[in-house]
Amino acid sequence: MEDSVGFIFEWAVWSALDRHRNIELILLKGHLMLESMIESKLDEHGCMNSRKFSFYKKCVLLEEFEINGELINALLEINRLRNHLAHNYVFDQHEESLVNWAKQIHLKFPSTKFTKYTKRTEIIQAFSALSGHLMR
Repeated sequence: MEDSVGFIFEWAVWSALDRHRNIELILLKGHLMLESMIESKLDEHGCMNSRKFSFYKKCVLLEEFEINGELINALLEINRLRNHLAHNYVFDQHEESLVNWAKQIHLKFPSTKFTKYTKRTEIIQAFSALSGHLMR
């Protein structure tokens, strides 16, 4: 049952992000989707007011509930990249960091591959993989 729940989240994130072509928008929407899932996980653990906290603080709270440390690190890294986008007019210099992040996700968090990889689909798939592992 746990694997089917993870797959459902993988597919939902994949299909929601796959309709977008702009990598910056994929980063923003993927980050937002992960944040929503983190809030759901925290709700399950009784942290009902977590929506008031920053993404970083939510990750710290997740860590207290013994969520996989590699998963927390991956979430913190995508938050750092999202912050670069939010606070810098030009994101081009960080795009390669986003691709490298995605490659690391694929190595650490196996998931269902929905299509051939391009730079864009590899990033989408990384968000998909993280969501599946987070919600398992």
